[in-house]
Amino acid sequence: MGFVDERMILYNPFTRVYEIFLDPYAPLPAGSHAYGFGYGATPDELKFIRFRNYNDSKRSYHTCDVFNLKTRSWSQQELIQGAQIDAFVGTFLKGYLYWMGPLKIMALNVDKMEFSEMHLPDSAINQRNHLGTCHGCLWMITNTVDALKFDMWVKNEQGVDNLWSKTYSYTLALEPEWSFSKDIEITEDGKVIMHLVKKDRAGQVIFDTSKQSYKLLKRSSRLLRGIIYKESLISPMNLCRV
Repeated sequence: MGFVDERMILYNPFTRVYEIFLDPYAPLPAGSHAYGFGYGATPDELKFIRFRNYNDSKRSYHTCDVFNLKTRSWSQQELIQGAQIDAFVGTFLKGYLYWMGPLKIMALNVDKMEFSEMHLPDSAINQRNHLGTCHGCLWMITNTVDALKFDMWVKNEQGVDNLWSKTYSYTLALEPEWSFSKDIEITEDGKVIMHLVKKDRAGQVIFDTSKQSYKLLKRSSRLLRGIIYKESLISPMNLCRV
């Protein structure tokens, strides 16, 4: 899913087929939105959720736009008062979308379109936290800006309870000049992709949680932000047609 001027693009990277939708709320100020993509009770109830108009100082979003792929229609949803979001991309798992905030995680039941909040472990509050899914569970990685150490947490129960378990802590044995950048991705098979920076250089580390080992990939001149997707032959133009 992407944006070009006043249009929204639904794109299948596997088949390279796309469909363009008009966005009634465009144009949007640069960098002023966060979003998520998921479905409700069944996979044919796909919805695109977008937050817009945040305060830069608190990153507090005021408006939630919902695009229903089945009805091809837009609507607006009421947000939790004072909700704060750090992550631009929501993490989808078993009917819920999750967005990381500085103090809490905001969760959306995509079927009922109900928002709720989850507390973070005390040691994760106001840290650099990253959400992802692995082996059917919600995972969280916490790291500090000035160290190559990170903690990994797993939430075994679905929903919005506050039960987190720390699986382990790990420190990368790299030169101290390296530091984490903002983006970390978690793959379903237990790989963690970490983007690092070192002065004017960049690199990527792939950490294997099953072996608790890692490798530093060939350095690149710039950082890339990726998302995890499942391959499908379904064309966006045939998706969720009534």
